[in-house]
Amino acid sequence: MLSALLPMTEQELQQQRREKWRLNGKPIRTIEEARAFVESVGLCLMYPLRPAQPLPTFIGATIGGEDRLPTWQHAYSDPRTAEATQIMVRLLRERAAFEANSFDENNGLLIRRRRFLISMRWWANATQSRRLRRARALHIPRWLVMRLS
Repeated sequence: MLSALLPMTEQELQQQRREKWRLNGKPIRTIEEARAFVESVGLCLMYPLRPAQPLPTFIGATIGGEDRLPTWQHAYSDPRTAEATQIMVRLLRERAAFEANSFDENNGLLIRRRRFLISMRWWANATQSRRLRRARALHIPRWLVMRLS
């Protein structure tokens, strides 16, 4: 009970990251494991960034470690990326995850389904409220704006 109140040390944080991000020698092998991984982390990069950032990567989880992970520029020549790509494509086809461009145009960002849908709902509401504000400025009735959108 007392340990829950004490702050986490850097070593404990690193250990928890390694377990949650599957960098502890237990790689993703099945689509179910991949689905559970994306659900648990919420979003992850396909390949690591250089310089290294503390972000989960799908390639790291499918390899089961973080040593010498290929970046997107070297993925084509690394045989370890083929299995990760196949599993990722299955996740996308099943709509268990969605892909978005991240910091690099060629490095995909995998987003879990629920988070993506919430983001899309927020975006739709934001754009709808912008349209309503513009319509009010032009004195267009709300029901007409709602019907046209």
